[in-house]
Amino acid sequence: MEDEDEFGNNTLYEAGSVYYLTNDTALMDNSTGLDLTHITTDLLVFPVPTSDVLNVVLPDTRTYRADVIGLDGRLVLPLGTMRSRTPVDVSTLTAGAYLLRLTSGAYDVRHIRFVKE
Repeated sequence: MEDEDEFGNNTLYEAGSVYYLTNDTALMDNSTGLDLTHITTDLLVFPVPTSDVLNVVLPDTRTYRADVIGLDGRLVLPLGTMRSRTPVDVSTLTAGAYLLRLTSGAYDVRHIRFVKE
């Protein structure tokens, strides 16, 4: 069996807590399925999930255009410009998953997933 070591022990069962590290380094708690924090190499978004305020820490002092879009691609909440450390009020959103879209002046686009409770 592929989940057993050479002594027949189930290696998945004995692994303990599991966290998944994805391409954009989202840290996920396997027991709840929730992101502990959502980090890229140059961007921090927390807390995930959130009920009212999503904190966004940008990597530099450049100005970004920010929007919240639904998973269906529609614009849900235009946020305007954003710099460095910015709290985003998401209290008016209905519960669900969303994308925070950040676009730099050089048109570098980032999409960061978050969950509104």
